[in-house]
Amino acid sequence: MTTQPDETLRLIFPQWQGGNNAPYHFGAQLLAWLAPDASGPVEHVAVTEPVDQPL
Repeated sequence: MTTQPDETLRLIFPQWQGGNNAPYHFGAQLLAWLAPDASGPVEHVAVTEPVDQPL
């Protein structure tokens, strides 16, 4: 039996819904670390880290 490579994209996208909220940014990094290694492609979306200033 032959195994085919996985074509599912794993997207690491910090704070996609958190706005300027540090826990959302950290949560994306933590989940990426906790998840099993991907067998398909992995892409990171560069998002500026949040600052303690109002938007």
